[in-house]
Amino acid sequence: MILRQRLYGLCGFAFLATVGVVVANAALAQPASTFTDGTTTSGTDPRRLGNTSRVAGEILTDTDPAASPDQQRLANEYQPKGIEAGSYLIYPEATTEAIYSNNIYATKNNAVSDWVSKNKVGFRAQSRLNLHKLDFFGDIEKLWYRRETANDQVNGRFGFDGRYDLSRGTEITGAASAYWQHEDRGSPDATSGKDPTPVTGNVQTIGARTSGGAWINSGEFTRHQMQFGNVQTAAGATTLNSRRDRSEYKLTGRTAYEMFPGYYAVGYGVLNKRAYESSVNFGNVKRDSEGFAVYTGAGVDLTQLIRGDFLIGYLRQNYESPALRDPSGVAVKVTLNWTPDRQTLIVPAIDREVLESTTTNISGILRTSASLLARRELQRNIIVTGYGSVFKDEYIGSDKPSYGFETRGSLTYAFNANLFTQGEVGYRKRMADNAAVVSGFNQTTTMLRLGVRM
Repeated sequence: MILRQRLYGLCGFAFLATVGVVVANAALAQPASTFTDGTTTSGTDPRRLGNTSRVAGEILTDTDPAASPDQQRLANEYQPKGIEAGSYLIYPEATTEAIYSNNIYATKNNAVSDWVSKNKVGFRAQSRLNLHKLDFFGDIEKLWYRRETANDQVNGRFGFDGRYDLSRGTEITGAASAYWQHEDRGSPDATSGKDPTPVTGNVQTIGARTSGGAWINSGEFTRHQMQFGNVQTAAGATTLNSRRDRSEYKLTGRTAYEMFPGYYAVGYGVLNKRAYESSVNFGNVKRDSEGFAVYTGAGVDLTQLIRGDFLIGYLRQNYESPALRDPSGVAVKVTLNWTPDRQTLIVPAIDREVLESTTTNISGILRTSASLLARRELQRNIIVTGYGSVFKDEYIGSDKPSYGFETRGSLTYAFNANLFTQGEVGYRKRMADNAAVVSGFNQTTTMLRLGVRM
């Protein structure tokens, strides 16, 4: 307990120190209005611009290709111009998709296939301020199943994200969003309901970053609240998913010192708290927990070649209930952005973390994963992406882990700045021999999308 309190105090102090340094730099540095030159879009390395494609010019921190669509990475001449509205450019987008899955329920036996039609409309309002940023976004989608109509659903999200530039190299960021969606049938916690489990939630994030001399410091705090709807099983019983309702809090801090040009010594820490709304959860135990992870290692930032972190450390998650075991062990976090040429980006990643679980008699899931993302601009209007990942899930409380992998390949073709099409083929598999905890499945999906942007 004393060690945990000291770790919380240390991470809290690091976050507050980062904010303090940010404010101090703002007070001592030149006024913000004097550093309009050289500002670039967040997530873009200015040294990688010029003749470099948008694919290789970005800084990718999320290794999942689904996190940001490839149409946003097409060359500038194939990007929409937007609709002017005062200090904003509005970018509306509409897509229609045809999807086929050979196992829509992600079951081990008696797989059911179906066609799905998905229509989606959304927008992003991008600010055009000389300094700072305040963008808004939103989208809504409707899914129709050809035969299994009980799975028809409507999902959506809306929110904003912003950045306040205090001085050159010093900024405060913030974001907030709300969403309503339905749980993936292949999730380890997904219940076998006739209908998919509805999930609503909201996320708030505030962070700070400062760089000066050889130091780069950053910190971020995130709150994520989730609520799960109750569903009925095929036998007519009600699954009380509301017992899974919870809020998750995470505080991160990172410091890097440039020992030699392009090479950094890095320290990184994470604190988390998971608080359930119900006093008794699945398994009739209290699942509230607190955890931490501390890392140290090296970072590289070599212009036009490679950027990333190699970190190793220790993690632990402590549960309130003595009936739940506390997972702990080696923590690993490796993410690289490698650009072998101006049209190619390759991102290998390794991670080890504790995932939340509400399975009876299981405290959490200790996941070890590795992935590889490769993206290439074949022509100015054509992008091809490949993604593969493998994982091992250790269910704390069971001696039988599960293993899995996923592969995806996609091609994006733009007819012009306003019209594009995409095709994707994906396969995922989970291997497990403990049906009381999680079941295995195989699933293949194909997708064809047509999109219009302005």
